[in-house]
This record gives sequence, structure tokens and C-alpha cells, in this order.
Amino acid sequence: MAFAALKGPWQIERMGDDFLNRVSEAAITFQAAIKAYLDGGAEDRFLERLNQVGEIEQHADDLSRDILNEIYAQTLIPDARADVMTLLVELDSIINKFEGILHRIDGERPQIP
Repeated sequence: MAFAALKGPWQIERMGDDFLNRVSEAAITFQAAIKAYLDGGAEDRFLERLNQVGEIEQHADDLSRDILNEIYAQTLIPDARADVMTLLVELDSIINKFEGILHRIDGERPQIP
């Protein structure tokens, strides 16, 4: 029974690590998308990276929601819940910005020497 009580915090820690990995993965994918965009003839690679960032963003949203649900359901870190929520929202907004920027430049095809 005591082991079951310890399962929650460790699971949340793993989900938090996974969330942070998604933020890093989105940044790396964003960088690859920009490189593909600037290469000019790599439109397929750019669109593939754009779709990858969208998938990463969706998974990060799900993880964020799951983390918050677990924190509230298990009444963990009551004094820091708001801080954790703010941190998750702000980190998720970074991924949203990556995706938004890629969508904005998707339609642009300037001639870059």
C-alpha cells in the first residue's frame, strides 16, 4: 500500500521530464525546419518538420494536462501548484510559438540569395 502512494510522485516526475524533452525536441525540430526552409529546395523536409512540431505540441499539451491533473488529484505540492502550472503554460507557449512561426513562414517563398 505504501508503494502505491509513492507511485504518483515518481510518475509525475517522469511526465515532467518527458514534457521538458518535448520542449527540447520542438526546438531542435524548429531549427531543422528553418534550415530546410532556407535551403530553398527542401520544401518536403520543411513541411515534415512543421508537422512534427505540431505533433510534439499536441503531445506536450496532453502531458501538461496530465501532470496538472495528477498534481491536483494526489494533492501534491499544494504550495507550488500555481508555480508548476505557470511553468507548464509558459514552456508550452514556447512550443506554440515555434509552431506559429513555422505556419506563418510556410506560405512565404522569398528569394534568399
